[in-house]
Amino acid sequence: MNTPIPKISIPDDLQYANITKAYTTLQQSPTLTNWESLFSEYTTYTNSTSSYDPQLKTAVFDSYNHFVQTYPYYVSHWKNWTALEYKMNGIESSLKVMRLSVELYPCVDLYVDYLAALIQNGSEDVKQVYMQALENNEFDFNGELLWDKIFEYEKDPETILKLYLRVIKVPCYAYAKYYNQFIKISKSYDIRLVISKDELSGYLSRFDKSNVDELSLVEKHQIVDDWSYNCFIKTQEKVNAIWKYESELLNQKYTSDIAVVKKEQKVWMEYITSEIEVYNKDSNEDEFKLIANLFQRCLIPNCHDESIWVKYLKFINNKSNFDKLSQVHQLSNKFIPLTQNNLRFAYIYLLIKYSQTQDIIFQYFIDLLKLFNSYKSGYLQTINELIAYLQSTNRFNVDQLINEYLGSKKKQRQADNNFILSIFQPYFTDDAMCLIITAYLPTLSDPRPFFASNYKHKLFTRSSAIGFWKFFFEYESLKHNLTNVNFILNYIRTSLSFPKIVLDQFTDMAYELSTANILSELHTNHGKSNTEIIKRDLRKSNSAYYGGVKGSEQLVRQIGHPTIMMDATPQITNLTTVDLSSDAVEVSAFPTFRNVEKAALPVNYPEA
Repeated sequence: MNTPIPKISIPDDLQYANITKAYTTLQQSPTLTNWESLFSEYTTYTNSTSSYDPQLKTAVFDSYNHFVQTYPYYVSHWKNWTALEYKMNGIESSLKVMRLSVELYPCVDLYVDYLAALIQNGSEDVKQVYMQALENNEFDFNGELLWDKIFEYEKDPETILKLYLRVIKVPCYAYAKYYNQFIKISKSYDIRLVISKDELSGYLSRFDKSNVDELSLVEKHQIVDDWSYNCFIKTQEKVNAIWKYESELLNQKYTSDIAVVKKEQKVWMEYITSEIEVYNKDSNEDEFKLIANLFQRCLIPNCHDESIWVKYLKFINNKSNFDKLSQVHQLSNKFIPLTQNNLRFAYIYLLIKYSQTQDIIFQYFIDLLKLFNSYKSGYLQTINELIAYLQSTNRFNVDQLINEYLGSKKKQRQADNNFILSIFQPYFTDDAMCLIITAYLPTLSDPRPFFASNYKHKLFTRSSAIGFWKFFFEYESLKHNLTNVNFILNYIRTSLSFPKIVLDQFTDMAYELSTANILSELHTNHGKSNTEIIKRDLRKSNSAYYGGVKGSEQLVRQIGHPTIMMDATPQITNLTTVDLSSDAVEVSAFPTFRNVEKAALPVNYPEA
């Protein structure tokens, strides 16, 4: 995986030679290995001194900040950056890095480090941060370190009880430990704080009591023990059910090793599918949170798989607001390869669905055009989506843009509403303009003047202009103007360099049109057949002579034996032309040949 390299200014001093060398290597080859080499040089240097050049501090910050924005799932690099910031700039700077880390990658490991630092420095934000941590990781099967850090910090008895009432229902690896801890403290609380009103009423009926105050201390303890044990059994059953999956997921961190990822991907998907089936039978909030957390954990090693992101968004769609859905979409864009763009374009419709402003939608289109700057397929897809969006909102007014692009006489520019594509013009290439013009042509009442004025423009020699030619070919076909159809076909074949498969498609369309209108064709050709249509199969063959390529006699002499010249190519000597428009067609004589015997002789290959 490669990532663009930011411009980093390293002090021009011999003591930074190794850092400069590593950065130069990274610029030449932006691989993860070279990124790690640069970070290693930063660490080596900072460990060797206690005085740091401000320019070096900026270089370290810019390097790490760019890297983690692109690859946020590398926990080790987050920790290394935090350590470097602490050495060079102190605790406040390192805390800012930690806060950024949990914003970009809210995992258990990074939250535990952040909480430990906040607690150690007496921050007032600890509770707010651990509540955010639980929002993201409450149902993480391996969340033991997070829960332990929270219980280590929290001293308020009522808050501690609320936390234990949450954790004993979480199917995590350390579920038994938290159950035992809860049993030790549960009886010290009012039973009404431990058990909900509805559940407590059931126990009152069993003990034949009308209210809690009638219960003795022993009875209260029995009720708490029974309720706690039922919670334990339920949690234990859930842990046993999911353990067969959790025990096989040995590599849950981000890795660039595709083989390792694929090996466990099947387990992840079976795990998620089984939990979704459970949720569909009993749609409770805790199960929803567990599945959402499963997707988040699964998408660490599988972050480059678009299909899993799609499943995740589909699952949370009905129970999430725009901000959450937008966050997931934007995160997926960091990882999904540029060859897989369904989600990137689906985000456009999410913006429309939630009535986002035109400025936000246009900015996203601009971001896509920048993203696909060097990737033609994705770029053209973006242009098509942009055209579709503008057409759906009646804002596809491109006359001025096209006239300027084709070099026509510029007209007085209209109001912004009539020239809305002007904001995209800096990002348009020739390929983009071909698509825009192709979409623009159907809006013209008579497109022929446009064709007559512009068909020779160099823009329409590009392969992305095939839609332009196809439109006019089909337009003239619908008008039954065979003269114009033949002109377009001949011009495409003789003046443009389209792929042969495209030429074959145009040939087929012309053949179908001609055979369906044979009388008009004969009339147009003054009673003669269209020889180009007769040669349809020859044009479509791979023959260098008939296939639309300007072949030479030398090429013909090589037929059957590439690079081996043959003077004896079989030929028919009495070819005649038959006029199919005549009522009386004479029977042609049998063909006569020459060079047949010579062509059958062994080929004389040149000596090596």
